[in-house]
Amino acid sequence: MIDLEALIGAAMSRGPSDVHLRPGRHPILRIRGRLLPFEDWPPLQVAELEDLIRRLLPPQQSARLAESGGVNRPESLSGLGRFRLTILNARGLPHIAIRVLSREIPKLEELGLPPVVARLAMERRGLILVTGPAGSGKSTTLAAMVNLMNEQRNEHIITIEDPIEYVFESRSCYITQREIGLDTPSYDSALRIVLRQDPNVIVVGEMRDPDTFRTVLTLAQTGHLVLSTLHTGSAVDTINRMISAFPQARERSIRAQLAHVLKGAIGQRLVERADGTGLLPATEVMVTTGSVFRAILEPGLTASLPTVLARSRDLFGMQTFDQSALDLYLQGLISEPTALLACNSPMDFEVQLRRARKEKRLEEAAAQGGVGAVGARMEAIVVLEVVGMTDLLISHGDATFREFTERIEHRLSDIAKEFRARAIEKHLDGFLLTFPNVDWAMTAIRRIFARISEFNELSEIEVAFRGALHYGSIWVDPHSNRVGAAVHKAFRVCTAIGTPDLWGPARPKERNVVVATEEAREMLTPYHVGSRPLGAVRLKGFDGVHPLFELII
Repeated sequence: MIDLEALIGAAMSRGPSDVHLRPGRHPILRIRGRLLPFEDWPPLQVAELEDLIRRLLPPQQSARLAESGGVNRPESLSGLGRFRLTILNARGLPHIAIRVLSREIPKLEELGLPPVVARLAMERRGLILVTGPAGSGKSTTLAAMVNLMNEQRNEHIITIEDPIEYVFESRSCYITQREIGLDTPSYDSALRIVLRQDPNVIVVGEMRDPDTFRTVLTLAQTGHLVLSTLHTGSAVDTINRMISAFPQARERSIRAQLAHVLKGAIGQRLVERADGTGLLPATEVMVTTGSVFRAILEPGLTASLPTVLARSRDLFGMQTFDQSALDLYLQGLISEPTALLACNSPMDFEVQLRRARKEKRLEEAAAQGGVGAVGARMEAIVVLEVVGMTDLLISHGDATFREFTERIEHRLSDIAKEFRARAIEKHLDGFLLTFPNVDWAMTAIRRIFARISEFNELSEIEVAFRGALHYGSIWVDPHSNRVGAAVHKAFRVCTAIGTPDLWGPARPKERNVVVATEEAREMLTPYHVGSRPLGAVRLKGFDGVHPLFELII
């Protein structure tokens, strides 16, 4: 006869996250993501497991096991903690999968989740999804979000779980926990009466079938906040999985419904720490902004979600698995092979890694005062005019103008700090950013270009920047002539336009001329602005020869 308490007690000395019991084998322990045999316990017999299951299950759950072939139940063992038991049949033989549940409900920051997850937990209505494969920590993240609500909100939270994994003590919130098979026969039956319980927040442990999908969407539309989990691998998979749960004839209406209620989705993958001491989550975060709303609504745009997430990191806290894996690797928390396994696109990860290493080399060279490009030795200033900013003051008043400019300044500050900006100053019609060298300035300008559409999320007013670059002691002309206007029309921001003061007699006449590094030329490409080489000149105040290009607009 198997003494479950003795078996789990012996296994817990190894620190497993899961224990698997099957006939003819030693118990299998999952330790830091690896499956290892627990040879301190003898191989299990069929009769032993069948006897254990009879002792564990009450008649009602035994009937469910016979009918469906699987059942979940919680188990509390004195001095050991709480466990989730999944009892099932495989090839006609009994199996038991035991998940070790944390004794304490963790805080979000302890889980290593990005700050935006806490902000999502403070939403008042809509739908929030936590996604990922089995064993990726979805239930733990949900519990941490509910725990935060329990500390900071005063509302009625109802959880529907199979089984209950974390037991909450009502603090600031009033929490009702219901268990499938014990308090209600199914998710569907529990959700049918949940609105009669005066809820503010509804937590659905898992979305399993079309009925649950439909009910969850309906509840989110009624003004409640609904949290649930889904077994999907990415943001695109999440949207497609939700939509595919309904008949194809309803796709358009379901897309519209989902776009309006979805507040965000957190994807998780557990990865092994570089030091072998445990696991930590690589995360993908999607927040429903205007761009995400359109990507959900329009079938042809759904595949563009990874690009939207990658470009919305500074503005909205979104990120892709690739970005999360890169962060963890650069912080030394995971190895490069592990990072490659955690990301969606190993090729994109490699590109981002090379770029990060290049930026690190630039930073080290600047710190050491080493010899490099002329721009790397000189302070650089980026001047950005926000087109229409002064018109906003006249047309909408001081309060709207102040709110708008503060939002723009906050977003620019995030980008500026990322690229080592020393200062950012706000003026009536724009901003001035100071960088330690021209390389950082050019990289920051490129980042701002890539995020033009996201700046437009901040206001109904279209945001456009016209800019100038100043480095060393010489100004490079802003947009104050027809050349600047033509460049702005072509690609929003004009950089490094030559002036007579800078060129002296060598300045080409009547040409749209730029002083360009390779970075500057690359920045023109996405905007379909070509360039024609015109040779090179010496510039006043600079060492060496600088290449010239004519813009083809």
